[in-house]
Parts: sequence; structure tokens; C-alpha cells
Amino acid sequence: MLFEAGPAALRILKTGKVQILGVSTLERFPLMSEVPTIHESGVQGHEASTWSRICTTGGAPESAIERLSALIVQSLKDPAMQERFAGLGAPTVGNTPRQFGDFIREEQTKWVGLVRAMGAGVR
Repeated sequence: MLFEAGPAALRILKTGKVQILGVSTLERFPLMSEVPTIHESGVQGHEASTWSRICTTGGAPESAIERLSALIVQSLKDPAMQERFAGLGAPTVGNTPRQFGDFIREEQTKWVGLVRAMGAGVR
């Protein structure tokens, strides 16, 4: 059994040597729309995804963070950029630093809870 992110999974699928049983996002993966989600396959509420972010060092001026964020969001809205990411199977989000912080806190809550429910430790 293997859990792999979208772009790498596409390469593996093209070899014809493995069968993909499901994707771990709540929505079907656009480049493999025939593959059901794990949620659709019976594991209700299952969601795990990969994501990327751009960070600054601690103490960066808020004005610099906001300017950098605005430029990144603007570039992600460019049709050529969206097409490039879509071809890699990587959707673009382009949220604000505050929204991303909220997302990270939600992820931490979800995964720490799961690890503890399994009886494992969290450091």
C-alpha cells in the first residue's frame, strides 16, 4: 500500500503496474476523475491533502508580508499559471496569511486528535 501526492501518483498510474484505489481529498482529482475519493469508498469524512506555502522569517514587517502575499495571489490568478499548475494536478488557492494560519491550526487540531485517538504520542 502506498499513499502518494497527486503529481507523483499520476506518474505511477501511467506505468500500469499499480491500481489506485482512491484519492484522499474530498473532491475527485481532476486528472484522475475515474478514481473515487476514499470518502466515496466508505471512509466517511476522510480527507488528507498535500499543500505548499511560502513563508518569511519571524519578525518580517507586516507590510512586506501583505505585499508579498498580494503579488503571489495575483500571480496565481494568471491563466497561464493556473494552466501550468492544473497540468501538474496541483490546484491553486492563494489565500491570505491569516486564512493560511487558520488552515494550519485546523490541520494541527485534526491530526493531533487522530494521533492521540490512536494512542500514539505527539511531540
